[in-house]
Amino acid sequence: MKTQLVKYTEYNSWANRHITDIINTLTEEQIDKVQVSSFSSIRKTLYHIWDAQGIWTIRLKVGVVTEWPSKNFTGTTKDAIDNFLNSSREFTSLVKGFNDGIFHDTLQYKNIEGKEFNNTIADIVMHVMNHSTFHRGQLISMFRDVGITKLPSTDFIAYCRL
Repeated sequence: MKTQLVKYTEYNSWANRHITDIINTLTEEQIDKVQVSSFSSIRKTLYHIWDAQGIWTIRLKVGVVTEWPSKNFTGTTKDAIDNFLNSSREFTSLVKGFNDGIFHDTLQYKNIEGKEFNNTIADIVMHVMNHSTFHRGQLISMFRDVGITKLPSTDFIAYCRL
Protein backbone atom coordinates (compact mmCIF):
# COMPACT_ATOMS: atom_id res chain seq x y z
CA MET A 1 0.00 0.00 0.00
CA LYS A 2 2.73 2.46 0.95
CA THR A 3 4.46 2.16 -2.42
CA GLN A 4 1.30 3.10 -4.32
CA LEU A 5 0.40 5.96 -1.97
CA VAL A 6 3.91 7.40 -2.24
CA LYS A 7 3.68 7.11 -6.04
CA TYR A 8 0.40 9.01 -5.96
CA THR A 9 1.91 11.81 -3.87
CA GLU A 10 4.88 12.00 -6.26
CA TYR A 11 2.43 12.24 -9.15
CA ASN A 12 0.67 15.07 -7.31
CA SER A 13 3.93 17.03 -7.07
CA TRP A 14 4.66 16.38 -10.75
CA ALA A 15 1.19 17.52 -11.85
CA ASN A 16 1.34 20.59 -9.59
CA ARG A 17 4.65 21.59 -11.23
CA HIS A 18 2.97 21.41 -14.64
CA ILE A 19 0.14 23.61 -13.38
CA THR A 20 2.49 26.17 -11.86
CA ASP A 21 4.57 26.25 -15.05
CA ILE A 22 1.43 27.57 -16.75
CA ILE A 23 0.60 30.00 -13.95
CA ASN A 24 4.12 31.42 -14.24
CA THR A 25 3.30 32.48 -17.84
CA LEU A 26 0.14 34.38 -16.86
CA THR A 27 -0.33 38.03 -16.01
CA GLU A 28 -1.67 39.02 -12.59
CA GLU A 29 -4.89 40.05 -14.36
CA GLN A 30 -5.30 36.55 -15.81
CA ILE A 31 -4.54 34.95 -12.45
CA ASP A 32 -7.13 37.11 -10.71
CA LYS A 33 -9.79 37.14 -13.45
CA VAL A 34 -13.18 36.33 -11.94
CA GLN A 35 -14.43 33.00 -13.27
CA VAL A 36 -17.32 30.65 -12.60
CA SER A 37 -15.88 27.73 -10.65
CA SER A 38 -15.66 26.39 -7.10
CA PHE A 39 -13.27 29.27 -6.40
CA SER A 40 -13.57 32.50 -8.36
CA SER A 41 -10.06 32.79 -9.80
CA ILE A 42 -6.94 30.87 -10.68
CA ARG A 43 -5.23 32.37 -7.62
CA LYS A 44 -8.02 31.37 -5.23
CA THR A 45 -8.08 27.84 -6.64
CA LEU A 46 -4.30 27.54 -6.29
CA TYR A 47 -4.49 28.79 -2.71
CA HIS A 48 -7.27 26.31 -1.95
CA ILE A 49 -5.20 23.33 -3.10
CA TRP A 50 -2.22 24.69 -1.16
CA ASP A 51 -4.39 25.15 1.94
CA ALA A 52 -5.75 21.60 1.76
CA GLN A 53 -2.30 20.06 1.38
CA GLY A 54 -1.05 22.16 4.29
CA ILE A 55 -3.98 21.39 6.56
CA TRP A 56 -3.73 17.66 6.00
CA THR A 57 0.04 17.70 6.48
CA ILE A 58 -0.46 19.35 9.87
CA ARG A 59 -3.22 16.92 10.81
CA LEU A 60 -1.14 13.90 9.80
CA LYS A 61 1.60 15.24 12.07
CA VAL A 62 -1.13 15.22 14.76
CA GLY A 63 -1.31 19.01 14.83
CA VAL A 64 -4.39 21.17 15.23
CA VAL A 65 -5.56 23.46 12.44
CA THR A 66 -7.70 26.48 13.29
CA GLU A 67 -7.38 28.54 10.11
CA TRP A 68 -6.46 28.22 6.45
CA PRO A 69 -2.67 28.31 5.95
CA SER A 70 -2.91 31.01 3.25
CA LYS A 71 -5.23 33.23 5.31
CA ASN A 72 -2.56 35.77 6.22
CA PHE A 73 -0.37 35.26 3.15
CA THR A 74 0.77 38.57 1.63
CA GLY A 75 3.61 37.47 -0.65
CA THR A 76 3.93 37.57 -4.40
CA THR A 77 2.49 35.11 -6.87
CA LYS A 78 5.97 33.58 -7.13
CA ASP A 79 6.05 33.18 -3.34
CA ALA A 80 2.62 31.52 -3.42
CA ILE A 81 3.74 29.11 -6.12
CA ASP A 82 6.90 28.28 -4.17
CA ASN A 83 4.84 27.64 -1.02
CA PHE A 84 2.36 25.53 -2.98
CA LEU A 85 5.10 23.36 -4.51
CA ASN A 86 6.87 23.09 -1.15
CA SER A 87 3.64 21.87 0.45
CA SER A 88 3.34 19.21 -2.27
CA ARG A 89 6.89 18.02 -1.60
CA GLU A 90 6.36 18.12 2.16
CA PHE A 91 3.26 15.95 1.85
CA THR A 92 5.23 13.42 -0.22
CA SER A 93 8.07 13.41 2.32
CA LEU A 94 5.63 12.86 5.15
CA VAL A 95 3.98 9.89 3.44
CA LYS A 96 7.37 8.42 2.49
CA GLY A 97 8.39 8.61 6.14
CA PHE A 98 5.45 6.59 7.43
CA ASN A 99 5.96 2.90 8.17
CA ASP A 100 3.78 0.48 6.22
CA GLY A 101 1.49 -0.35 9.13
CA ILE A 102 0.36 3.20 9.83
CA PHE A 103 -1.84 3.45 6.73
CA HIS A 104 -4.49 1.26 8.37
CA ASP A 105 -4.44 3.35 11.55
CA THR A 106 -7.23 5.82 12.25
CA LEU A 107 -6.54 9.50 12.80
CA GLN A 108 -8.90 11.46 15.00
CA TYR A 109 -8.98 15.15 14.04
CA LYS A 110 -11.19 18.23 14.01
CA ASN A 111 -12.03 20.34 11.00
CA ILE A 112 -11.62 24.12 11.14
CA GLU A 113 -15.16 24.45 12.52
CA GLY A 114 -14.23 22.08 15.37
CA LYS A 115 -16.27 19.06 14.23
CA GLU A 116 -14.53 15.78 15.07
CA PHE A 117 -13.84 13.02 12.51
CA ASN A 118 -11.98 9.70 12.29
CA ASN A 119 -10.43 8.37 9.07
CA THR A 120 -7.65 5.98 8.17
CA ILE A 121 -4.32 7.46 7.14
CA ALA A 122 -4.65 5.74 3.74
CA ASP A 123 -8.06 7.31 3.15
CA ILE A 124 -6.71 10.74 4.10
CA VAL A 125 -3.78 10.44 1.69
CA MET A 126 -6.13 9.36 -1.11
CA HIS A 127 -8.51 12.21 -0.27
CA VAL A 128 -5.77 14.85 -0.49
CA MET A 129 -4.57 13.50 -3.83
CA ASN A 130 -8.09 13.23 -5.24
CA HIS A 131 -8.89 16.74 -3.99
CA SER A 132 -5.85 18.17 -5.75
CA THR A 133 -6.69 16.33 -8.97
CA PHE A 134 -10.24 17.67 -8.94
CA HIS A 135 -9.14 21.28 -8.55
CA ARG A 136 -6.31 20.93 -11.09
CA GLY A 137 -9.02 19.98 -13.56
CA GLN A 138 -10.82 23.20 -12.72
CA LEU A 139 -7.58 25.13 -13.24
CA ILE A 140 -7.24 23.62 -16.72
CA SER A 141 -10.69 24.99 -17.60
CA MET A 142 -9.78 28.34 -16.10
CA PHE A 143 -6.58 28.44 -18.16
CA ARG A 144 -8.62 27.93 -21.31
CA ASP A 145 -10.87 30.81 -20.22
CA VAL A 146 -7.87 33.17 -20.10
CA GLY A 147 -6.65 32.07 -23.52
CA ILE A 148 -4.18 29.28 -22.80
CA THR A 149 -4.73 26.54 -25.37
CA LYS A 150 -1.51 24.55 -25.19
CA LEU A 151 -1.92 22.50 -22.04
CA PRO A 152 0.09 19.51 -20.82
CA SER A 153 -1.59 16.34 -19.65
CA THR A 154 -1.66 16.09 -15.88
CA ASP A 155 -3.33 12.68 -15.92
CA PHE A 156 -1.98 10.04 -13.55
CA ILE A 157 -1.39 7.67 -16.47
CA ALA A 158 0.74 10.32 -18.21
CA TYR A 159 2.93 10.39 -15.10
CA CYS A 160 3.11 6.59 -15.04
CA ARG A 161 4.30 6.55 -18.65
CA LEU A 162 7.42 8.58 -17.83
